[in-house]
Amino acid sequence: MRRRRSWIARLPTVLALVAWLGAAAGQADVEAWLEHPLVDAASGEPFTVRDLEGSVVLIETMATWCSNCRRQLGHLAEAAATLGGEAAPGIPVAYLVVSVERGLDPAALTAYAERHALPFRFAVADDAFLRLLAERFGRTVLNPPSTPHVIVSPTGAVGPLTTGFSSPAELVASLTAAAAP
Repeated sequence: MRRRRSWIARLPTVLALVAWLGAAAGQADVEAWLEHPLVDAASGEPFTVRDLEGSVVLIETMATWCSNCRRQLGHLAEAAATLGGEAAPGIPVAYLVVSVERGLDPAALTAYAERHALPFRFAVADDAFLRLLAERFGRTVLNPPSTPHVIVSPTGAVGPLTTGFSSPAELVASLTAAAAP
């Protein structure tokens, strides 16, 4: 007589397999956010973060209603003025500010940037990009008052998520360090 194992007895094995497959699939998509299409709020031109490869890229998530964001973007503007367009000789620096406000009109984001004299590329994140950011960095990246930002090296290596205010000098140091081979 053949004994049948109950499905409950097999559950730990099935769960382990599902977890392993999920981790493997997630690992392949961990940097999918770099390939996700964004739209420049001012020009309407599509681009991806990956298109900026060869530059040191600082990505700051924000919201137009966030006073902490405005303060941090001021620090970033000072750092950008200090660097003058290069993180190191021959290595450009790009600044990407991504609004996490759902449904924000890109024209309103452009007006915000102009009103505060912020010389950066701005984009409004769609739901898919927000999901990809949260999967990669955790939900903190979607919390504008924590002033989340991340730096991508010219080779595409992604640094850790940084939160909290960074002074202009700290931003310059981080951007310069990311340019180092």
